Amino acid sequence: MINLNYQSSDTSLLPSDFQLEDYKKIARDSKKRFLQFCFSNAEIPDQGFKIHISATQINYQVILDEVFDLCKSNLIDFKYISNREQLLDNLAGKDDLWASGKFITIYPSSLDDFKKVIVKLYENNVLKVQDGIAIFSDRRYRDSNVIFYRYGRLKGPDKWIYNPITKLKEYRDYESMEYRLPAWVDEPFPDNSDDSKTCKYLFKKIIPTEGLNSKPSGATFLAHVAGVKRNLS
Repeated sequence: MINLNYQSSDTSLLPSDFQLEDYKKIARDSKKRFLQFCFSNAEIPDQGFKIHISATQINYQVILDEVFDLCKSNLIDFKYISNREQLLDNLAGKDDLWASGKFITIYPSSLDDFKKVIVKLYENNVLKVQDGIAIFSDRRYRDSNVIFYRYGRLKGPDKWIYNPITKLKEYRDYESMEYRLPAWVDEPFPDNSDDSKTCKYLFKKIIPTEGLNSKPSGATFLAHVAGVKRNLS
């Protein structure tokens, strides 16, 4: 991230309690998509756990304000999509599949920091009752509708996950949409509300046979109903 003036057409979304002193903490990516608040002096590792905060087209300002206040008071770095039109497209499922729902990204400096920050977010009374869209590449934290997390690269441009012992490449980050942990990392939160969910019809009565198209707002599959004979003539 590089320091840039936030007062531009690219930045149409700011925290409601933004102060002049906060301007000194701002950094900007070269594509001017994100605004980052650097409240800490912590060194961000090359890879590790990151936290994503989702939202809806109705509550994004409320969620941004809560995360901003929490991160500022606890000296936590975060970035967010700062252009309102780009954010609305993202939350409408018009963005890239990998980016969909990732309104706010928080980069903890360590595993312990990650666990402490995500608990603070979960215990926030405002965030606790907010809705958000699901983030497919991440794992939901407990039963939250807006807090998700994943293990991956925290710094670019390298996209590989490295074994910290052998220093060898293990796999390329974001090569699969599924939530994934490297072999040497234990799942930090083994139980969440999604683990107990089961499909009522999918793969039981309705059997998908072919994917026709996929995008963040939904997917279309060719399928058949179990037990119903198909006319192949």
